[in-house]
Amino acid sequence: MAHSPTPTRPLKPRVSASFIAVGATVLGFVMVASFYIPIGGNFKVPGGGRAPAPTMPSRCLALSYRGTEYTWLPTSVRLTGVMSSASSPTGPLYRAFDERGTPWEWRPAGPDSIDIGSHHSPLIRLPARGRRVVGRVGLGGYWTIWEALTAPRDWWVVAREIRCPPPAPA
Repeated sequence: MAHSPTPTRPLKPRVSASFIAVGATVLGFVMVASFYIPIGGNFKVPGGGRAPAPTMPSRCLALSYRGTEYTWLPTSVRLTGVMSSASSPTGPLYRAFDERGTPWEWRPAGPDSIDIGSHHSPLIRLPARGRRVVGRVGLGGYWTIWEALTAPRDWWVVAREIRCPPPAPA
């Protein structure tokens, strides 16, 4: 007589309730922590050392943006050689003012670029030399990983050197 194989049951993975509870707790901590982990942006200061301190009295630039509507960013900016009271880990910050007199700051960003920014504004990175240059506008960092995933990408800025208007009377 032929021996017939016994039917086998399909294997079911067994997951205990405690394993699910631990996994859900860890996932919850990761989700909450993701709201508190800052992420660096696309504007790291390039290697090769810092640029020397500026020696110019003032330099004025007209700015136009491509890629999005930047009505709240400056259309012109006056860069000065006066150090700001603030500083950054990459070196000193210098004072700048837009067409409305709103204070901004700028810094050398490596040997051939500058960054212009204000508190909570995107950074404007431009080549340091040239009468008409093309640069980028983007965020220097993100508060959370979720902001980094959903933030708009960098846009273009065109800067043209212009004659500085006379300073406003104090």
